[in-house]
Amino acid sequence: MPSSPLDALKDVIPPTEVSWWPLSYAAWGLIVATLLVLTLIILFIVKRQRHSRAKREATQLAKLAESSLSLHTLLKRLVKHYYGVEMASLPQKQWLHILNTVSNVTFTTEELQTIYSPNGAEALFDKFSQAITTFKTREKLTLEASNV
Repeated sequence: MPSSPLDALKDVIPPTEVSWWPLSYAAWGLIVATLLVLTLIILFIVKRQRHSRAKREATQLAKLAESSLSLHTLLKRLVKHYYGVEMASLPQKQWLHILNTVSNVTFTTEELQTIYSPNGAEALFDKFSQAITTFKTREKLTLEASNV
C-alpha cells in the first residue's frame, strides 16, 4: 500500500516566546514622542509660572500696602516689568490710557491727580487693589497705540 503524503510531514513545534527586548522602532518612537510631549508641557508650565511671578508678588504686596500711592507705585512697577520702561514713564494722559488698557478698572484724570493730594488718595485704594488683581500681563501695547 502506498504511503500517504501526510506521513512525510513533521510535527508542528510552536516557536518560543518572543523577547520584549530589543524594542521595535515603533516602541522607541512612542517613547521618544511621550518624553518630548512631557518635556514641552513641563517647559510651558515653568515658563508660565516665571512669567506670572511678578504679578503674584505684586498681589501679595498689595495686601500689605497702606496707601493708594504705594498701590499706584506697584502698578507702575508691573507695567515696567511686563511692558517696558517706556510704558511706565509716559505722561499722565497716556499713562491713564495704559492703566485702563491693562486693567479692567476705569480711571479718570481727576482720580489720578488726587493720588498726590493728602485727603483724596485713600478713596482710590480699592480701585488700585482691583487694578492689580485684574492686571493683564499679555496685552499688546505700543507707544503709537498709547497716544490718546
